[in-house]
Amino acid sequence: MFTIGNKSFTQQDFAEYFDKQISMGLKEDSAAYVNRIYKQYVEDCALKFENDNLENKYPEFKALMKEYRDGILLFSLTDEKVWSKAVKDTTGLKAYYESNKENYMWDDRVQATIYTCSNLNIANTTQKLVKKGKLTDEEILKQLNKNSQLNLKIESGKYLKNENSLIDSIPWVVGITQNIVTDGSVVFIKISQIIPKQPKTLIEARGLVTADYQTYLEEKWLNELKAKYTVEINKEVLSAIE
Repeated sequence: MFTIGNKSFTQQDFAEYFDKQISMGLKEDSAAYVNRIYKQYVEDCALKFENDNLENKYPEFKALMKEYRDGILLFSLTDEKVWSKAVKDTTGLKAYYESNKENYMWDDRVQATIYTCSNLNIANTTQKLVKKGKLTDEEILKQLNKNSQLNLKIESGKYLKNENSLIDSIPWVVGITQNIVTDGSVVFIKISQIIPKQPKTLIEARGLVTADYQTYLEEKWLNELKAKYTVEINKEVLSAIE
């Protein structure tokens, strides 16, 4: 019937196409209908041929598709060898952390509790209870806040330098400070422990460790590739690019 490029299309090909149109409900009893379907068939075949030969006809498109396929392949390999592996390989991640834990250090810290009181009477009462040590902070809160939840607020944690202005304003010595009047409240601080520099746990440093482990895995993979394959530079192509 006709030829596009080096491919010939027969009456049988058209008959099969025609049957599909009829099966879809596109049915008219006229020669005009057959001619219209035939014209549509030729156009569909031409479009398919053009689409199948885009890379052969257009070198720039071929290069773009190659770059796209190479990019997907590189992404998949990198995900397999580096990104996902660093997340899933918990044993390898732990071993990497143990070998490099000195890179993930806490600076000096204090374990401290900040007592913020609504007035001097509440502060003095709270200090007495804290010094006696017979009640927990939760019990002290319950007792002092019977009449108002605003009487006392307790905040406890581990603090670094420059992390809390109140903690920075006092000497780092185990014990209880004097009252500090600030923003209309009376505050005193109990320092329970001075914590010297120490490695962060894997849980505390997991984000940083994972990122560094990914870098390690990528460098290891690239070195393996370099050792396995010889890199050859096509100077003519390189010169053409420059």
